[in-house]
Amino acid sequence: MTETPENTDRITVHVAKGWLAGSTGLMVLAGLCAILASLTSPEAPSVLLAIKQFNPDQEGNIFTWYNTALLLANGLLLLLAARLWRPTDGRISRAMTLLGGLFILLSLDEMVSIHERLGRDVSRIAIGEEIVYAWIFPGAVFVLVVAVYVLSAFRRLPRPVLGQMIVAGAIFVAGAIGVEAIGWATIVKNDGWTYGYVLLTWLEESFEITGLTVFFLAMVRAAAESGRAVRFAY
Repeated sequence: MTETPENTDRITVHVAKGWLAGSTGLMVLAGLCAILASLTSPEAPSVLLAIKQFNPDQEGNIFTWYNTALLLANGLLLLLAARLWRPTDGRISRAMTLLGGLFILLSLDEMVSIHERLGRDVSRIAIGEEIVYAWIFPGAVFVLVVAVYVLSAFRRLPRPVLGQMIVAGAIFVAGAIGVEAIGWATIVKNDGWTYGYVLLTWLEESFEITGLTVFFLAMVRAAAESGRAVRFAY
C-alpha cells in the first residue's frame, strides 16, 4: 500500500508514542536495578557509577534529567495546546496555560528541589525545627484547588481524552504526594532511612514519570482535538 503524507504522519506519531512509553518503562526498570544494587553495597567503580546515574533517590543524575524533561515537555505542549484551543474555547485555553506554567515551574523544582528547601525553611521559622516534608500538607491543598479549576474546564474535552488525563493525574499525584507521605511516615517511625524507604523513593519517582508519560500522550490527543493545525513559518 502506498503511504500518503497523512498516513506517514500518523505512523510517525504512533512510533514516537511507542518510543516515549518504552523509554519510561526502561527508566523505571533502570531505577529499580540501581536501587537494588545500592542495597548490596557494591565496590566496583563501574557499578557505583551506574547506581549514581540511575538512582531515583539521588539528584542531578539521568533519572532526574528524564523526570525534568518530561515535566518541561508537558509544560510546553500544554502551552501549545492552549494556543490551539484559544479560538474554540477560552476556558480550556486558560486552564491549559495555567497548567503549562505550573509544569514548567515543576521542571525547575525537580532539578533544584525548591519544595524541600522551602519546607525546611518554613518549618524552621514556624516551629524551630527543620522538616523536609513540611510541604506535603499545603502542597496537597494547592493541588486540590488547581485540580478543581482545571477539571471544571477540561470536562468540555472529549471523554476519552479527559479520562486519560484524570488517570495520568491520579498516578502522578499518588507518587508525588501519596507515596512521599508514606516515605515520610516511614522515616519518622524508624527514626531514619530504611531499605523500605529507599524502595519507596523508587516507587514515588516511577509513579511520577509514568503519570507524566500518560499525560503527555493525552495532551497530544487534546491538541489534535482542537481541530487546528500547527504551522511553522520563518
